[in-house]
Amino acid sequence: MKKSKLIGALTAAALAAVNMTAFAALPVSAAEVDLDGTYHAYIGVQSASYTFRNAYDDATYGYGVTADDGTVWFDQLTGWDGPTALNKGGNFTDAEIAGNGTYSVSVNDFDFGDDESLNLLFVSTDIPLNDQIKITDVKVIMDGQTKYTFDDAFMDPDAAEYMKWLAINIWNDELGGAEGMFGYVMPSDSIELQFTVSGFNYDKAEDAVEGASDGAFDPDGEYDAYLGVQSASYTFRNAYDDATYGYGVTADDGTVWFDQLTGWDGPTALNKGGKFTDAKIKGNGTYSVSVTDFDFGDDETFNLLFVSTNIPLNDQVKITDFKVILDGQTKYTFDEAFMDPDAVSYMKWLAINIWNDELGGAEGMFGYVMPTDSIELQFTVSGFNYDNPDAAAPEETEAVTEAETEAETEAETEAETTAEETTAAETEAVQAEAPAESGSSSAVVIVIVIVAVVVIGAVVFVVIKKKQS
Repeated sequence: MKKSKLIGALTAAALAAVNMTAFAALPVSAAEVDLDGTYHAYIGVQSASYTFRNAYDDATYGYGVTADDGTVWFDQLTGWDGPTALNKGGNFTDAEIAGNGTYSVSVNDFDFGDDESLNLLFVSTDIPLNDQIKITDVKVIMDGQTKYTFDDAFMDPDAAEYMKWLAINIWNDELGGAEGMFGYVMPSDSIELQFTVSGFNYDKAEDAVEGASDGAFDPDGEYDAYLGVQSASYTFRNAYDDATYGYGVTADDGTVWFDQLTGWDGPTALNKGGKFTDAKIKGNGTYSVSVTDFDFGDDETFNLLFVSTNIPLNDQVKITDFKVILDGQTKYTFDEAFMDPDAVSYMKWLAINIWNDELGGAEGMFGYVMPTDSIELQFTVSGFNYDNPDAAAPEETEAVTEAETEAETEAETEAETTAEETTAAETEAVQAEAPAESGSSSAVVIVIVIVAVVVIGAVVFVVIKKKQS
C-alpha cells in the first residue's frame, strides 16, 4: 500500500504512529544519566504498511500508554485496517542494560503481511541523552543472519530526551534513505539488533561469571561447555552469554532459562523438558555435552545445534574431531570445529545453523532423522598448558545403522537355523545306515567323524553367509 493512500485512511492518532514525532517524558528523568544505574533497551520497527512498535518515549503508543479498550500498545505490533487498529503479533525480547557489555533486543512471531521492506528499525532506550555512554558494534540480524554491522551506532538526530539508534530510516538520507545501508529479504522468523555498550562505571554481571575472569584466556584455568539447540518451532536453549536467556538469567516467575528447553505458545513460554549434561573443561582432552528427556513436538529439523562456552575468544585453544551423535549414532564428524563467526566474547562452535551458507544453509552438512532419545556433541580440546587424564578419547567403534544391524541379525539367525536343520538331517541319515550293533566302537567313531564334518561345514556356512550379508 502506498503511503499517500494509507495516510488518507488513518486517524490523527494513527498519523502520530506514522510520523513518530510526538514525545513525552516517561518513568526515567532525562536530566542526567546515572553511570552506576540500570536502564532498558527496546526494539522498534515500522514496516512498509506501517505495522509498528514505536519508541519507548512516544507519547501516543510508547511505553506505558494504554488504549481505551485496554490494549497495551508497547506489548504488541500494531497494524491498521483503515482507522481500526489490529494486533499483528510480536513476541518481544527487550534488554536490561546493567553496565558495560553486549546486549540484544529482538522480535519474532510477527505478522507483516505482504510487506517486503521496513520503513524503520531501531533501538530505543530509557537512557537519558548524554555524551558518556557509547554504542558500538551494532549488528542487524534477520532470520539468524547478520545483514550489517555499524562500527558506531547511528544515533537518531531527532531523539528528544533518550538515547535511540537507527538501523533503517527510509526518510533519513544520512542512513541511505529508501536504499538504506544494506540489502535484505523481508525476515519471516526473527529480527534482532545486537550492540555493545560502554561508558558505565561497571561491567554487566555476565562478564564476570565463573571461568570468564577478565576476558583473557587462562591456559592453566578451568572452563565450561554447554549444548545449545533451537528446533524448527524455536524450542531452544540459547548460548551461555545470551543476554536474555543465557547462563544465570532468571524470569520474573523464577524460571531459570538455562536449566530447561523453552518453547512457545504464542507469547507464553513453555517448559519443554531437557536433561542437560554439560562439561567442565579441565585441560586438553576429549569432552562431550548432551541432552535427553526433551520434547520437540512434531519438529523434524533443527535450526541451530552448537556448543557454547565461557572460554574467552582466543587463538590458542583448538577444537577438533567434533562429532554429532544423535540417538547414539555418529552422524557427522568435523575434523576441525566450525567456529561461530558472530561470537562476540566467548568460544562457540556450530554443528547446524540453517542461516549460515558456509555450514550448508538449510541443507546442512549431513542428513539426519530428528532424534527421539538423545543429542550429544563430542569434541577434542587442545591449547591448554596441561592435559586432563580423565578426558581421554573413547575407543572408536564402527558406526552402523539400525537397518544394517537388523539385516545382520536376520542373516545370522537364518544361517544358524539352516545349520541346525542340516546337522539334524545328516545325523539321522547316518544313524539309519549304521549296523544294528551300532554300540560297537567302530560305528561310534564313524558317526562322530561324520557329525564333526557336518558341524564344521555348518560353521563355514555361517561365516560365509554372514560375510555375504
